[in-house]
Amino acid sequence: QAPETLGDALRQRGIVLRADDISSAYSAVSAVVKQYTPTISAGAANPDTYLPQFIQDLETAGINDVIAENQKQFDAWRAAK
Repeated sequence: QAPETLGDALRQRGIVLRADDISSAYSAVSAVVKQYTPTISAGAANPDTYLPQFIQDLETAGINDVIAENQKQFDAWRAAK
């Protein structure tokens, strides 16, 4: 069966983020995404102002830490293959 999302495709290959070391940042980023997604999905805001604020809130929440941890785990998984 073909994966529906990138996350599904990665899980099928055994790549699953272990968020133990970044649980606070992961939770904060998830909350920001949940807050902004309905408005973005509906096209109900001016992207020139709304998207920069979304990005700033993601950075404040710790998205860069989440990305770095994902990359570290992916690199380790890839090196083991």
